[in-house]
Parts: sequence; C-alpha cells; structure tokens
Amino acid sequence: MNFVQPIKDKKDIAMMKEYFHKQNLRNYTLFTFGINSLLRVSDLLNLQLSDVIFLNGKLKDKKIIREQKTNKVKEFPFNVSIISALNEYMSNYHNHKDSCLFPSQKWLNQEDLLNRRSIVDFLDPHIKDLVPQIKQYKSIEEIAVTQKIDLKILTQKFTELFFTKLDKEVEKEKNENKKKSKHRKVLKIKSYTPQQIQFLLKVEGHDPIGRGRVHDLIKKAGNIVGIKENISTHSMRKTAAYNIYINNEDDPKVIDYLQFMLNHGSRAMVLRYLGITQDIINNIYLDNPL
Repeated sequence: MNFVQPIKDKKDIAMMKEYFHKQNLRNYTLFTFGINSLLRVSDLLNLQLSDVIFLNGKLKDKKIIREQKTNKVKEFPFNVSIISALNEYMSNYHNHKDSCLFPSQKWLNQEDLLNRRSIVDFLDPHIKDLVPQIKQYKSIEEIAVTQKIDLKILTQKFTELFFTKLDKEVEKEKNENKKKSKHRKVLKIKSYTPQQIQFLLKVEGHDPIGRGRVHDLIKKAGNIVGIKENISTHSMRKTAAYNIYINNEDDPKVIDYLQFMLNHGSRAMVLRYLGITQDIINNIYLDNPL
C-alpha cells in the first residue's frame, strides 16, 4: 500500500503555490489554507464564507471548528500566509454570493434545493416576507439582527428542527425498518448544524468544490512540479504537520504538540504519520552495507 506523503521540500511547496496562483485563486487559497491549518480536506471543504469574514466584510483572525471526523473542537489562528491568500482571494475572485468558501462551478443538486425549501418553509411563519428576501441573508445571526428576533430563540428553533424533531423521525423510521427517500432527506438535513445555516438559506448557488476534484488538482500540480512521492488531498495536512516538525525539531516537546494538534494516540503514530520513521529506516539500510 502506498501511503500519502507530505510535501517535504519547501522548493516544491513554493512551486505548487506558484502553479496554483497562476491557475486559479480559489485553488491557490484552498492549498495555502490546507498546508497552514492542519485541517482535514473534509473540514476545509465545509468552510463557509462566514467562517473567515465578519458581516461587515472584515477578515477574521482565527477559526474554531468541530472536526467532522473526530467531533472534537479545534481552534487555530490564521497565520500571515492564510491571511494574505484570503485577502487576495476575497478581493479578486470570490463573488461573495456563494455561501461556501470554496465553491465549485456546479449548481446545487435537486436534493439540496429541496432541503433548502424545507428550511424556508420552517422559517416562513416566524419571519415576515422571508422568501423574497432569502438571498440577502448570509447567516442565522444576520437573520436575527435584520428581523429583530432574539438570536437565542431563533437558534433554539433551529436546534429543535435539526436535532430534536429529526432525531425522533430518524429513530421512528429505523424502528419501522423503512427505506424511504424521506429518510435519506431527513439524514441529509440533520447533517447540517445551525452554524451552517447560511449555506442552506441560499435558494440558488453552487456546491463546494468536491473532494475528488481537489484530489485531481493536487495530483496534477504535483506531476507538473515534478514531485515523485505519492501525494493527494491529505498531503496538505501532512505537509503542515511536517513543516511544524522541521521548524521546531530542536524543541523536545514538538512531537507532543503535534500529537495534541493532530489528535493522535501516541508519539510513534505522529512520527509514522510524518514519514519520519520510514526515513530513519531507509537511512539505516543505506548506511549499513555488508
């Protein structure tokens, strides 16, 4: 099995960034964000516009997320590379109409549109003239402020919709052992949190770029740059971790820090993840001929 490797040579990283910058600012920002944040690609693609800018358009300086895979809370500040990329991206590429940070060119599929209509139907009794105004809202907070609704009450309504009512429906259908399209729809809606409401409220827009598409972009860029190691979407996270290790190699606690940041179970797991263990083994073989 070929394990995905980090991009270890900083010259290769610089060439990858240069390639993406010339090709597409969205791809450049996605790659830059990925190699500086330690986020998994699934969490990267879930990022919304409101995750990086305030309603007044000012760029945020950090992000707190709940990781999709581990369900653990992760907080990280935006370093100068992320801030620089986001500033250029927001000024020259992102149209600020798509709620997702890294939109694809594909329009929303029919299932997403139906789910969004369900949200609109739920909100309509509570918010006057919501449907005609639907496109102007970017977040649940903005709805509360614009319509002068108590944010706590509004959030509670969404929480009830997403987690209480739907949990019961899902459990009921499971008990009845029914496989209906409605069941799939319920699960689809339940997968969104109140913090992702801005993505649901837009009746029109684009889906975020797909994971498979990101894989193809990384592989193609790696081939053009001349990277021989096996790299893919997860190489972005591994590259961020490897760079932290190399820059702080003299600090005896760097592996402990990375173990915490990566949510790994042991120091040995971190070393293997970074490819350090295999590098040492390879050198032992090469340095000990008989």
